[in-house]
Amino acid sequence: MKGTLIAVLAVLMVVGLVLTAEALDVYDGTKITDSSVTAVASGANSGTAQTILIKASIPASLTVALSATQINWTINKQGTFQTKAIDITYSGLGSSDVSMVVAYAADLVKDGGATLATYYALKADKSILTPTGLNYETAKNFNGTHIIKNADAVKGASIWNKIAVLSGTKPGDYLDDFTVTFSQAL
Repeated sequence: MKGTLIAVLAVLMVVGLVLTAEALDVYDGTKITDSSVTAVASGANSGTAQTILIKASIPASLTVALSATQINWTINKQGTFQTKAIDITYSGLGSSDVSMVVAYAADLVKDGGATLATYYALKADKSILTPTGLNYETAKNFNGTHIIKNADAVKGASIWNKIAVLSGTKPGDYLDDFTVTFSQAL
């Protein structure tokens, strides 16, 4: 009986060592005291050859909402026209930046190949302002990665659209579609 009790206690001590978890101190120059980053050590063991597992989890916490996914212009005269086309709202960031990747943007095209010069600007907030001073890019140059800095502070962004209808533009429907992918830039 005494031998069985010692064996049970030995097993419980080993299981206790394996199951024990210890919170570790985390630093980013100074000790982090909130719960934004944590580390826990567990699985104590002994022996001459051991496998060590290191795991880092970066949870996806970004939520994005667009005010629209389609813009329909009706234009009855020549000129250059612009509008705040789409508001982007995001949440769940902490202090991260937002990365917006644009793919396949191009000038608006009509069957037969005629085009309307098309431009886009990304504004790192959703306020309406007089559209002078926006840094418009051609649709082709708008493709690529755009970083919205300090995204949590501004809580959103907007995409502005500008098109040029020149003298002699043929009537008809001019179209383009492109893909926008958002991610949390850590």
